[in-house]
Amino acid sequence: MKKFSLILLLAFAIISALNSCDKDDSNNSETSEIQVLSTSPTDGETDVPSGTNQAEITYNQDISYSVINGSVTVNGEKASFSKEGNNKLKITGFTVKPGNTYKIVVTAGTVVGYDKEFTFSFSGKTITTSGEIKTTAINSSNTNVQKVYEFLYQNYGKKIISGAMATNTLPQAEADLVKEATGKYPAMLTFDFIFSNLTSERSSWEQASIYQKDENIAIYENHWKAGGIVSACWHLNAPPSESAAAYNQVNNSDISWNAKTDGFSAANATKDGCWEKEFLDFSLEIVAKDLKIYKDKDIPVVWRPFHEAAGHNGNYNQYGWFWWGKSGAEAYVKLWKYMFDYFKNKGLDNLIWVWNTQYSNTTPLDYDWYPGNDYVDIVACDIYEKTAAECAEQYALLTEIWSDKIIALSENGSIGNISQIWNEGGTFSYFMPWYTYDESNSGGVLTDLNKSIHAKTAWWEDAANCENVIFREDMPGW
Repeated sequence: MKKFSLILLLAFAIISALNSCDKDDSNNSETSEIQVLSTSPTDGETDVPSGTNQAEITYNQDISYSVINGSVTVNGEKASFSKEGNNKLKITGFTVKPGNTYKIVVTAGTVVGYDKEFTFSFSGKTITTSGEIKTTAINSSNTNVQKVYEFLYQNYGKKIISGAMATNTLPQAEADLVKEATGKYPAMLTFDFIFSNLTSERSSWEQASIYQKDENIAIYENHWKAGGIVSACWHLNAPPSESAAAYNQVNNSDISWNAKTDGFSAANATKDGCWEKEFLDFSLEIVAKDLKIYKDKDIPVVWRPFHEAAGHNGNYNQYGWFWWGKSGAEAYVKLWKYMFDYFKNKGLDNLIWVWNTQYSNTTPLDYDWYPGNDYVDIVACDIYEKTAAECAEQYALLTEIWSDKIIALSENGSIGNISQIWNEGGTFSYFMPWYTYDESNSGGVLTDLNKSIHAKTAWWEDAANCENVIFREDMPGW
């Protein structure tokens, strides 16, 4: 009996000890206290990419949050917050702008069990600018380039240069209609090298030869001789796979500059040994020959390649609606500089380089995509479906950020009248409505300005009657 009692006492002691251990572990502050492990962006970070629109706090254990008892502010303004995964608090409702500082405050009780206030701060990447616009273009050795750039520089802020865009086949149908309607011809003519790499060796739909046709070249040569400015952009077609790169079945839509080209990596396009780089080099070689036609005629070209690169339209978790922007800012800048050096080595010193910012809600947030002052002469933007006041607001913001560059309106859709934009303070260097086919027939060349999608007769008449707008008839000649 005594032996049995001893066994019971021993068992009771063991159970009591185990219960005591369990209780002690549950009260151990080192394991149960909620702690912050990290933040993203990190506290004190100063190079946060422009456009970043969320932050995260990571805790040492699973969390829950309270909307009733807690709140989060960014620079004193209430922000949205939610749970991300098991142990993260995601904060949204702000967007990082270049050079601005952001202080996030999470009040006590926002995360249940975390009964103290938590704060952290970070800043957008600082913009370095001299504030003074250069008086010479980066291709300073070319005499005619300097003449055109000096003209742009001298008139910047005083006059705005009119421009028109060619159809895909290079004729200037809209420019001719503007002349017919207003008696004035646009001062800048732009065309697109969109088909330049569609050679017979690479494409079942050969179109590259249109850039060598005498009648097409003559449009721009005669325009230059008449005192106008020649401009070009480049929707660079790319294939979706290595097999398609050798011979593109264009009629089957296997090649494109847009979202269809997810298989073409902009990051690989500058890496030796990658098929994307081989294709890029082939394409650069072709367009360099086309540009050399104008160099040999001593005609400068206002050159706007790889436009709208960021292309995120406010969604900074998804880059680029064009393939050249899909790999992000770092890859894009490398791509731009690679092209720049490639053309420089080819002796193409007849280019005035235009880089195209992109924006969301009239706020440019893609400074990380900017190649740098040594690679850009003009910063331009594309604006669609905005009022005159909104266009002027966009211009003011661009001049604040790129105060040492000429700012241009490189593409526009349906926007306010040019005279009103100018009076509102939108003193862009030049404007150019994007080309439009007849709105009643999307496959036909425009034959009536009043059927234009973007710039009808009244819009052009307003521009022609504005004393601040330069047409070809107002140009000094070269």
